[in-house]
Amino acid sequence: MKNNLWIKCQNCSSPIFGKIFEENFKVCDKCNYHHKLNFNERLKLLIDPKTFQEIDKDISPLDPLNFGEDYLEKLKKDQEKSNLKDALITGLALIGNHPVILGIMDFNFRGGSMGSV
Repeated sequence: MKNNLWIKCQNCSSPIFGKIFEENFKVCDKCNYHHKLNFNERLKLLIDPKTFQEIDKDISPLDPLNFGEDYLEKLKKDQEKSNLKDALITGLALIGNHPVILGIMDFNFRGGSMGSV
């Protein structure tokens, strides 16, 4: 989050104190609206701290269907904007001290669209 002291709810337009908004994982304390979470926020909410080990982090999307140079440029911009290689990140972690394999999709990367990865 961008160090905002106050956040305006996208649903009810109520002001929400930024610290409360973060502590509630971006859920409005007035109307219970759930705002979007990015990959890191979702991961923090789900797993035991410091247990995530990403799988296949060296795989990058390609353009096997030949969408063109424009498509590759858009991918690069999304990668820079989101700091992710693709919309879906997979890995190993612990939840309640139980081992899990999970995948988290981030809407900030091409609207969560799945690519060649």
